[in-house]
Amino acid sequence: MNNKKKLKPLTEKKAASREVQSPESGARSALIWGVAGTFAALGLLVYFVVIDPGRRQVRFPVAPTCNVLLITLDTTRADHLGCYGYPPAKTPHLDGLVETFYPRENFGWSELVGLISGTWKFIHAPRPELYDLKNDPEERKNMYNFSANKAGELAEKLERELLRLSSDREASGEPATARTKDLEKLRSLGYLNFAPAKPGSAFPDPKEKIDLLRLIQQAQAYELEERYPEAERFYRRILEDIPDSPAGYINLAIAQARQNKFDQAIETLGQGIARIPDSEILLVRLGHTYLVTGKSQEALETMDKVLALNPQNVDALTVCAGILDATGRKDAARSYYERALAIEPESRHLRMSYAGNLASSGKLREAIKIYETLIGDFPEEQAFYQYTGIACFYLGEFDRAISLLQQAVAKGPTPVGYFNLAMAYEKSGNLQQAVKYFKLYLENSRGESEVSVRKAKAELENLEKKLGHSLF
Repeated sequence: MNNKKKLKPLTEKKAASREVQSPESGARSALIWGVAGTFAALGLLVYFVVIDPGRRQVRFPVAPTCNVLLITLDTTRADHLGCYGYPPAKTPHLDGLVETFYPRENFGWSELVGLISGTWKFIHAPRPELYDLKNDPEERKNMYNFSANKAGELAEKLERELLRLSSDREASGEPATARTKDLEKLRSLGYLNFAPAKPGSAFPDPKEKIDLLRLIQQAQAYELEERYPEAERFYRRILEDIPDSPAGYINLAIAQARQNKFDQAIETLGQGIARIPDSEILLVRLGHTYLVTGKSQEALETMDKVLALNPQNVDALTVCAGILDATGRKDAARSYYERALAIEPESRHLRMSYAGNLASSGKLREAIKIYETLIGDFPEEQAFYQYTGIACFYLGEFDRAISLLQQAVAKGPTPVGYFNLAMAYEKSGNLQQAVKYFKLYLENSRGESEVSVRKAKAELENLEKKLGHSLF
């Protein structure tokens, strides 16, 4: 069965934007770019629907109706709960633990960890804070130096709670000899200001960086307003203050890339990596920047470095898979897709790309199984009906292909849908329906390539001759 000679060659739409995306999302453009070669070997015309490539997709089951079970507690009076100020504090697990690692991860400042217990709030920081929430709900007066006993009590309680959450044992009543071990455990968990590695190694207190924070906020505001030259200028100033922050290099590189200054963006990221050679997020961003500038080999090599640091980095696995897929190394690409899917099995982008890889490798039955699960999970997404119909077409299952392609057209009429449906009807022997859909394709062919339009006209002319119709 020689179906391929009459099928329309793939018209590839460039889905990947040259705009650099956020560190966690940039791989989606690469993934979609890799998918764009999926059915090239099969010869069918395919458009690829890009669904918010900048975001990871998290699937939640949705039912037509929902049952809600509301659980409440009785006899929780304020005079018998520690979090409401009951002195004996018989309910320690209702105290509130608060923390943020945003300052450290983004700017190289100290993390902030706190405990709300009764009417008091304690914040562990290089300069600790203590607030009496009953008398000072807006937290304007730091009582740390005025209520040493309360501060010490809450600091000890916070430390115990952090250790408890990180261990099966309660970290209370430990002998003094265990103190160093506990502090080192807190350090290993990331609470570095509990136990600095050496004198002077503690991170700056975020309270001391308010002016710099305002500078960062102004740079971000410029970026949101698409005033990229101003944003670039501010990010340069910020980087001078925090040269060991990966985010500083990334923000500057993104501002440069938004202005199509990709060589400068690559140079900026290279400077960051030279200073922080094991920064996973810097390497990921560099890999994405190489990719959107067409430097596939450099992108692949960079993402391999990421995977050496973290074999479970989904962005790196996805980019590697996409590059390998697009360059014909199907088996190698498949192994990367499988590794990524083992980490994010619900990702529709990964599932779609993996199915495309299988289809273009001739493993059509396996591809169809994945497409069918995607249809089940995303029944309104016309692309999945299209891909499944194309795979069925190449298996010679024309009736099934027609049914799926009809559903694709019903959910989202496109020229490619009309063309593929026409081809399926022709192969099934229903020439009148084939003529109908070739005409629909030609009536909606604005923006289509001349080669595609000529092919459709030739097919239509041949069919009308067979049916004895007059030429239009």
